[in-house]
Amino acid sequence: MFRFIFILFILFSSQVFAKNFNVKIYHSQSASYLHYMMTGFGEAFVSGSMKSIIEKEGIQLFENSENQKDFKLFKDYLNNGYNFETIKSRPAGFYGMDALMGMSVLFPELEKFEETLSIYLPYDGIEAYFRLKKQIYPSFDKLIWQASKSFQAKEMKQVNQIAKKTKFSARLLKAKKFYSSDYPLELDFKVGLIPIPDYKLEKNHTSAQNLKDIQVVPYLEGRGVKEAFDIIFHEFC
Repeated sequence: MFRFIFILFILFSSQVFAKNFNVKIYHSQSASYLHYMMTGFGEAFVSGSMKSIIEKEGIQLFENSENQKDFKLFKDYLNNGYNFETIKSRPAGFYGMDALMGMSVLFPELEKFEETLSIYLPYDGIEAYFRLKKQIYPSFDKLIWQASKSFQAKEMKQVNQIAKKTKFSARLLKAKKFYSSDYPLELDFKVGLIPIPDYKLEKNHTSAQNLKDIQVVPYLEGRGVKEAFDIIFHEFC
């Protein structure tokens, strides 16, 4: 009898769990800093708006030859990757840079994120990262992170309201079923938000990244996070 009840409990729990799909959306200081640095050095998947802020403020740190040398050393270690043998739909696998950005969402506090650097960088790459941080982080902190703190809490409140009103998790679950996605429901879907303050910019451009169960989504203060939900839904599908 006990065994029968136990089996029923397991089956019932599995059905309930299968109907739940957890979506976690939050600001990431780590992803924001990397996005700022990558934008300054002209990498892909950057935001025109972030670039405009750097240009408008006359930040010339990215043109410094020593900084460029350190960035190249840091970046070259992240150009390699791992490719899974079994590919069912979209290209699978990842580059070191993908892993770096993914970890920056999983560890939104910069100091916590930096504790993971030895996973994908040798010591000279880590040293290059910290030399760059010493030069670049102060301008990021002033222009992006501190300048956005005044609206981050308000936007997170908006995130929670929109997610509840639109039943966002349920929408993603329906999309998973419609597209016959093999995304495992046991895996939380994580979204790292990158706030971009309103400097009355001429360029209102952002660029998001889809890293399987992780997304990096910049948004503009003037537009708020509402349109970010469309980006998240589109990239998930």
